[in-house]
Amino acid sequence: MSRGVEARAAAAPPAARRRFRTRVRHWADRLAVKPLTIEFRTLRSKWASCSDYRRLAFAEILLSEPREFQDFVIVHELLHLRVPNHGPLFRTLLSVYQPEWRIVSANRVTGHCSRRGPTVPPRGTRPASRS
Repeated sequence: MSRGVEARAAAAPPAARRRFRTRVRHWADRLAVKPLTIEFRTLRSKWASCSDYRRLAFAEILLSEPREFQDFVIVHELLHLRVPNHGPLFRTLLSVYQPEWRIVSANRVTGHCSRRGPTVPPRGTRPASRS
């Protein structure tokens, strides 16, 4: 991640963080889960994380991503409060709440969004070969 992208994320206005937290709480209500904390951090290899103690940490850079991708990451992490792995139940629930998650995730990984950030290819896919 370049320093310019990090600087833009770190400079995210408090109002953007408040709106994001409001959306996390909205989704938490829909999913019937209760995160203990919602934090923003400089994460270099992933968009977010969920601890065993119900603490959610989101990458600062996520605030500058498209809303549909933010919602995918929010729902993904909140579902980990119910299902700790990425097995069939997790993917089924993700499909219920985010029917287009495969498209949103694939578009992000293949660079169809505005910037590259932390990316992990979807399960079962391989990165493009470098010739």
